[in-house]
Amino acid sequence: MFKFLLGVLILASNFLVVSRAIAQMDAGSGLGVPTAAASPTPFCQTATQIKSLQDLRTNVGTTGNYCLANDIDASDTATNPFTPIGSQTTPFVGVFDGNGHVIDKLTLAPAVSTGFFGEVGSQGRVRNVGITNGKIGPSSNPAVSAGLLVGFNSGVVASCFATGTVASSASFVGGLIGDNHGTVTKSRARAMVIPSGGGGFATGGLVGFNDATISIAHATTLITQSYASGDVFGSGGNQSGSYGGFVGANNDAGATITKSYATGNVVGPPGGFDGGSVGGFVGLSAGGRNMVAEVFAGLSAIKTAFDIAKGLKDIDDAARRNAAVIELQEKILFAQAAQLELVETIGELKKRVVELEAWDADKKRYELKDIWNGSLAYAIKESMRGSEPPHNICANCYERGHKRYLQPRVTGFGRELFCSECNTAIFIGSVAIHDDILEWSRQKPTQS
Repeated sequence: MFKFLLGVLILASNFLVVSRAIAQMDAGSGLGVPTAAASPTPFCQTATQIKSLQDLRTNVGTTGNYCLANDIDASDTATNPFTPIGSQTTPFVGVFDGNGHVIDKLTLAPAVSTGFFGEVGSQGRVRNVGITNGKIGPSSNPAVSAGLLVGFNSGVVASCFATGTVASSASFVGGLIGDNHGTVTKSRARAMVIPSGGGGFATGGLVGFNDATISIAHATTLITQSYASGDVFGSGGNQSGSYGGFVGANNDAGATITKSYATGNVVGPPGGFDGGSVGGFVGLSAGGRNMVAEVFAGLSAIKTAFDIAKGLKDIDDAARRNAAVIELQEKILFAQAAQLELVETIGELKKRVVELEAWDADKKRYELKDIWNGSLAYAIKESMRGSEPPHNICANCYERGHKRYLQPRVTGFGRELFCSECNTAIFIGSVAIHDDILEWSRQKPTQS
């Protein structure tokens, strides 16, 4: 474990040196990633063609295949908001391909799941579409989840983006997706995300709550190869909520974020937190992140940036050169964001190494013993006890690298030793116990 953590520290430190060098190349400002419409794909040639706002309202159901034939002006939704496609009872389970087109100035009507797609089921697919200048709220609406593209996702969202404003009292609020239980890849958001009315238990620039996989994504407010660059303001949000530039709350049960970054500002609710949390990337993570994957993702961005920079001098066409400059800025921004994340993480890893080293020395003072009819615990070795009273520590916690004393207590069933962390209870009889344990119960050592 020590060698692994130290290896990651060395790798991360080397990455910081290189990323600082490449960051000096950034002579521009802002971030632009144009999405050009592609020629109709074989899929779009056979799917239902969507050409207007009216087609979106009347011709897109919750099943079937759909393709945008052109960009759509949805400014009329400012006075007649768009009703989300798909709901909790009838989620969208078809395929919607934007073919590189955008839906502009889309204002969404409040729903339990608010988004262009209210709910996308496990068989649903949404890809290659952008929502630009979109709007949710501000209102105290009945939403549980809210995002400009999808309110609640159990399917696959790929190569999508959103810009605009999300102001909602929903529990899960994101620039692109409110609540993600599916896959998000190669997607981004540049949205101002503002929870209101005490909502926002999980608020993120890209995704509010993540319980699945995000890859190659970025949020300008990403989950695989994704990013977010929008700002998250908790001014009207819940003080017990979690606020993150990329994801508000990331669950540890299989939830994964890789090759992603965030650059927006994150501001928590006024008056501080009451059990809540705020983070530039993730507000609250119930599990660890794959730091080695993050380091290599950053190194990949740096290598790509160098390759682009070397090739700029050979590009004569102005349009191609401008596109290359934009891509270069994106890679530099990725490296800068990864650098900031790693500075914080290196500190966390160093602290963890110190803790593990201390535990590695301390645990040698204990030996596994049968303390009552096959019930095991780690007991302090007499030769290493020193001035400490005799005591036992929890075997379950010991194996996880935690030192927790077993404290004696009396219940209706008799005497037992109890661990306050994992709730392990070892019955030790209804009669007087050994003198050493009696002595220990009078001198309860403090937790370490």
